[in-house]
Amino acid sequence: MKGFTHGSEKEKDEARKLYLSGLSADEVGRRLNRNSTTIGTWCKDILIKYSQKGKHHKSPPPFTKEHRERIAKSKRGEKNINWKGKNAGITAIHHWVGRRKPKVELCVRCKQRKAIDLANISQKYKRDVNDFEWLCRSCHMTEDGRMNKLVHVKKGIGGSKVNEKIVIEIRKKYKKYNSQENLKIFQNNLAKEYGLSIDGIRHIIYRSTWKNVI
Repeated sequence: MKGFTHGSEKEKDEARKLYLSGLSADEVGRRLNRNSTTIGTWCKDILIKYSQKGKHHKSPPPFTKEHRERIAKSKRGEKNINWKGKNAGITAIHHWVGRRKPKVELCVRCKQRKAIDLANISQKYKRDVNDFEWLCRSCHMTEDGRMNKLVHVKKGIGGSKVNEKIVIEIRKKYKKYNSQENLKIFQNNLAKEYGLSIDGIRHIIYRSTWKNVI
């Protein structure tokens, strides 16, 4: 593929026509056997004519709605340079599902309170909209065990306290950790299981705390 910015006026005019028709710079480049940087350089004057000394006119932008949609589509999902696939964190998975799963008015469990949280069903945080549901805060805390731990703490049972036995259990589970599983999700699941923060789990695993326990 040619990467130089020089070209015939006929070729540049053709690139500008294709660009204004709604094609992205990548698509135009593939048609003309040029890279996207070259196409962008040739089409720069299309943007410049809509501004004068840095002040924009009220003229409509050069990009049509179809053009903008094509550009967005060309950078969506796996085509995006920041795409992490299976290595995406919990927050990224939540955002991905939230953009694709329509929010309902009421909690799908109690059907009484307003749906606030997008909760994961399997606790594996798969990139699957059917593995998530819209819940109220109360049902969400009940489902993931936080409500039960909160009750324990209020009653003085101390459900979130760490002892030597728990430290040994956590470190044994970490030894059996499968490297193919997302480490952040694995640590998050341990945190939920033992009622600790993710930082607390990491301190135990990497022995920055409880150093005397083997």
